[in-house]
Amino acid sequence: MTPLEMTPSDARTSFEEAAEFLVDTASRIAPDQWHAPGLGLWTVRELVGHAGRALQTVTAYLANPGATADLAGPVAYFSAAFGSPSDTEAASRAILERGRDAGRALGADPLAGLRALRDGAIGALYDADDNMIVTTPMGAIALADYLPTRTFELVIHTLDLSRAIGTSATPPIGPLTTTAVLAASVAVQRGLGVEACLALTGRTPLAPDLTFL
Repeated sequence: MTPLEMTPSDARTSFEEAAEFLVDTASRIAPDQWHAPGLGLWTVRELVGHAGRALQTVTAYLANPGATADLAGPVAYFSAAFGSPSDTEAASRAILERGRDAGRALGADPLAGLRALRDGAIGALYDADDNMIVTTPMGAIALADYLPTRTFELVIHTLDLSRAIGTSATPPIGPLTTTAVLAASVAVQRGLGVEACLALTGRTPLAPDLTFL
């Protein structure tokens, strides 16, 4: 099952499971770990804030529906987000600052702040029609196509979080499948499909500087 083949119900379920995966993992953060190194230049708190944006944007974008989708699916969304190398560099700088802002916005009790983001997103999704078009900075996209991009972000950054705090975490099979298939699909779209196939089948090692997203 690829993200393009997911039913709206599948997309919702995977997103909700990924949201719970993030909150469950964040609940294991020790008090003295919130300001420890998280990912790159982010602290653990900032990494959690960035991951929480995958929840916050669902709530925000559902409040601003569009009329017609101009992005064909989740792969097109990521292509719009990370087009050329120069676009990727600019996007990375913007993501870094948004993560820092999101970390601060979690408030005095960051875990409670994260839970509030989860509850807001799940509540907004409950009231949303499957055929809704959401308007994002990358363009307008069908809700069922947007949710896999958020599931991807939740899974990847929860795995980042797990590594940062020294715990072991395995995503539910639905969100994990969505994430793996979407990463492979983006690799193909970006001209890296051969490298991905050879690496995943053990023919060649994956170059350390090779990233699909």
